[in-house]
Order: sequence, then C-alpha cells, then structure tokens
Amino acid sequence: MICSSAIIALTVSACAPSASISESGSEQTSANIRLEKLWTAEGFDKPEGAVAAPDGTYLISNIAGNATQKNGKGWIAQVGADGAFNDTPWAEDFNAPKGMVVKDGVLYVADIDELVVLDAITGEKLASVEVPGAKFLNDVAIWQDNIVVSDSETSSVYVLEGNTALVLFKTEDHAGLNGLLEASDGALLIGSMSTGSLLSYRQEEGIEVLASGLDKPDGIGLAPNGGYVVSSWPGEVFHIGADFQVTKMLDTRRDKVLQNDLTISGDLVVIPNLQPGTVTAWRLVLDEAS
Repeated sequence: MICSSAIIALTVSACAPSASISESGSEQTSANIRLEKLWTAEGFDKPEGAVAAPDGTYLISNIAGNATQKNGKGWIAQVGADGAFNDTPWAEDFNAPKGMVVKDGVLYVADIDELVVLDAITGEKLASVEVPGAKFLNDVAIWQDNIVVSDSETSSVYVLEGNTALVLFKTEDHAGLNGLLEASDGALLIGSMSTGSLLSYRQEEGIEVLASGLDKPDGIGLAPNGGYVVSSWPGEVFHIGADFQVTKMLDTRRDKVLQNDLTISGDLVVIPNLQPGTVTAWRLVLDEAS
C-alpha cells in the first residue's frame, strides 16, 4: 500500500540527454517497428480514452461537450476488436470522461474531479470517488497494484486507497501531467504535455526525465519489443526504444486527426481521435533488422 501521509512536491532528480527524433514517413519507423492500419470506426463524440474490456471488446470514453464542464453529456462506447460499433452508449451520464483502466473486473473512469467506478462487464455504476483538489483528471493506470490518476491542471498524481484519493506526488517542474503506465521495472511512467517529456517516478528517487522532444504526449503503452508507444494529441505517435531513442511512427497533423489516449493489447494499438470523432486501430509490426 502507498504511504498516505506524504504530499510530495518534487523536483527533477536526474535528466537523461534528449535523443534526436528520427522521422521516417507517416506510418513507418527506422526502429524496426512500424504501424499497419487495420480499421477506423466513426460516430463518436470527442472520443478521448480507450481500454480493453474483459470480454475482448474496447471501451471508448466520449467527452461529448466541454472537457471541463459538468454537463452529464459524457458517455462510454463499446467497440469490437474488429471495429464493429453502434452508437448506443454502453454507459452514460458522465461529465467529461477521459482516461480509463480495468482492474479485477472493475472499470475506473477519470471524470473531471472524480473517479467513477463501474462493473467492467455490465457497465453498472458501483461508486464515485471524489478526488480532493483535482481540476482536470486525465489518465488512469494501475501502479504497484494501486489505481493512480493524473490531474493535468494541478500537475499532480493521485493514488486510490480504498474509497479515498490521496496525493501521491505533485511537481512544479513538469506541468500538464497526462498519460500513465507502470514500467516493467516497477517505475511509474508519466507524460508531461508542457515539457514534451516522458518521465519516470519512484517514491525513493522522485522524477527522472527519460526522453524529450514529444509534442504534448497523451497515451503511453508497452510495445511488443519492450519499448514504448506514446501518442501525441496534436497528431503524432512515437516509438521510444529501450535506449530511449525517440522515433516518429505516425504524423496526422496535416489531416487534422488528433491522436489521444491509447491502449495496447498484444500487437494491437487502439487510439481515439478526439477530432474528427473516430477511433483507429493499428497493428505494431516488428521488422527484422537489416
């Protein structure tokens, strides 16, 4: 269990040198890994978050209004692994739902200043957990068997203990904390939109910068080659290798297609596109080194 007594203001404890970003076209990378488009589903209303459900489908959060306004218009859609979708809400009456995670058959949804808890199979609402001081909850993840959620506006990460949300840490050096992911070595990875950095957090060591040069990073997922895939909401997707070399895999900025949160299941990457209101699935293809 995470210690609940400390509210920690952190500074950067170490900085890794920023690797140059290599570019290799809109759907390929020189890091021996590329994206192969599978399908695009339409009919969403500002889709932002994605998570794999226990039944093999994908759940997509729809903000459906102002991202900071409590209007009850938000909803969650259910999409098949083949992109099959109808616009009947799987769950509704949210405000501006964003990041989600499933743990032990329970779905946790970031909804402005609270975590909404639902049955991950039926969509039945189980609870709402107020997150004190939160203003723009964004991504949700599992870290050290705990639920953690980022608040982009206050540059904080909260941890859920029972039915109580407590500040895990807050930083003044990296604003716009967004995507979260537990690394294989137990660290918590975080994307900072203001500094364009991929960060690593450990309770004993604080924050370390792992990679830079990302434009407003959003979702973070584990790639099948052991590296990471990071979406950038203005319209890019990056691969970050084990050596933290950053390579651009996709650029849809000219087409005005946003790349928001992502979820990875095996080699399948599902990414909501808040604009133009679509969800796109990609296969991560590993090529043999030449």
